[in-house]
Amino acid sequence: MTWVVAGVAGAGAISSIAGGLIGASGASKAAAAQGRAAEIGRQTALELDSRARADMAPFRDLGITAGNQLEQIIAGNAKLDDLFKGSSLYDWQSEMGTRNINRQLKARGQYNSGAGLETLAMFEKGLVAEEGAKWWDKLFNTTALGSNAAARMATGTSQTGNNLASLATQTGMAQGQAIQNQYNALAGGVQGVAGAAGQYAQYKMYQPFLD
Repeated sequence: MTWVVAGVAGAGAISSIAGGLIGASGASKAAAAQGRAAEIGRQTALELDSRARADMAPFRDLGITAGNQLEQIIAGNAKLDDLFKGSSLYDWQSEMGTRNINRQLKARGQYNSGAGLETLAMFEKGLVAEEGAKWWDKLFNTTALGSNAAARMATGTSQTGNNLASLATQTGMAQGQAIQNQYNALAGGVQGVAGAAGQYAQYKMYQPFLD
């Protein structure tokens, strides 16, 4: 009879140990899997953020260049006229406008007259003012474009940082729970062994009466 009880107690102890080890192994694997998944998520987030920043960088750089030009013009270190005077488009407009005005002046007998020269001067000033306004708007709009691109880059990077921080926190908590489950499983196995040993000890204590 003794060997039967001992065998049952031993089987219970072995079962408890095996169950504890299996549970601990599963919890350990779960923690490792969570760590790998978190690393994949982290690398993916950083890669996408880097790609987005690279896509927006040309627009940001254009804005910086335009902003620097505006700064120089406002400070008086550069002239807005220098941006378009001498360009093929401006030269063509000036040439065609002057030619048409001279034709009209010749038809009215005012060619090279004081009034004619004043008309040509007014045309030239008007053309410079018109082109200057266009170029100012272009520089301002390009600067705004770069500013918006930089803001989006900063927002995207900030969101990526927040997501990575949240991912790290969640992963840490999940891994902590998995490790706790691992220790609980091992503790359960130890308690099972202790229970089986206690049962066997009780049997030995009552064995004389049972006999």
